[in-house]
Amino acid sequence: MQKLLFNFNKEDLNRIDLLSGTKYSLIKWVGGKKKLLKPIVGLISKCYFDGITYYEPFLGSGAVVFSCNFSKIVIGDKNRKLINFYESVRERPQELLESIVVLCNQFNGSTNKLDFFKEIKVQFNLSTTEIIKQSSMFWFLNKAGFNGMYRENGSGEYNIPFAKIETINKPDLEDFLHISNILKLKGCILKCGDYQLTCQGIKAKDIVYLDPPYIPTSLTAGFTSYTNDDFVLKDHIVLRSFIKKISSEGVCVILSNSNAEKTIEIYGNMKGFKIIEVNVTRLISGKSKGRGKTKELIIHNIA
Repeated sequence: MQKLLFNFNKEDLNRIDLLSGTKYSLIKWVGGKKKLLKPIVGLISKCYFDGITYYEPFLGSGAVVFSCNFSKIVIGDKNRKLINFYESVRERPQELLESIVVLCNQFNGSTNKLDFFKEIKVQFNLSTTEIIKQSSMFWFLNKAGFNGMYRENGSGEYNIPFAKIETINKPDLEDFLHISNILKLKGCILKCGDYQLTCQGIKAKDIVYLDPPYIPTSLTAGFTSYTNDDFVLKDHIVLRSFIKKISSEGVCVILSNSNAEKTIEIYGNMKGFKIIEVNVTRLISGKSKGRGKTKELIIHNIA
């Protein structure tokens, strides 16, 4: 597999309208793709044309799909509460916005921020919570939790600590309405499930962007559990088999992951694939020395 440096010209982006460079997402997510948007969209632009379907099964913040104009999309994630949030954005955006604004006002006016955060956390973990309330609390916890992380324990409960912030800015109305309109498109399908379920029906010339949990760059670095089901090395090996299969069927595949030896060991010998090395700045580490510029990989089969 050839290892390349990222070097796309502006003209490479012309076939997909990046909405004047505006980057859209409503939430933070570990490994969010705003910082990799240009090289990913540059690759997509090389094989995209009207009539194909764009797939994104590890949705997270949706920075790629929500910043492009695709006519047919299938998006999904295993995280049920994340999908509930997007379903609320699609079906009841005004109610959701109003509920979020109430939480922001209550938090900003609270004299004990930590207790307020803990109470919302308890309510959020109640399985009987109504979907709009749950979705507004999901957004709130994403903004008030440490580094915007989302993690569940073995019982499926959100367990991120408080970020020790004093205020939360209200959400941007334009962002909400823009993403709601994308989710309402006739050509948009939203699924809750793993990548194989989301990609059912994928065919030659379709495009799939895969952003699974990153492989640790060191033995001491661990996976972040987005749900109570971990995605570990054996799952990456199964994903590799899936990638090789759909690639042999003519699907355009783009994968992002860490610049780790194990990443190259697992994904580095796939026929017809190349590696692009990209410099990004990550702020997700709990320790300041773990933050800053790092290299990540984009692995693809696009000519």
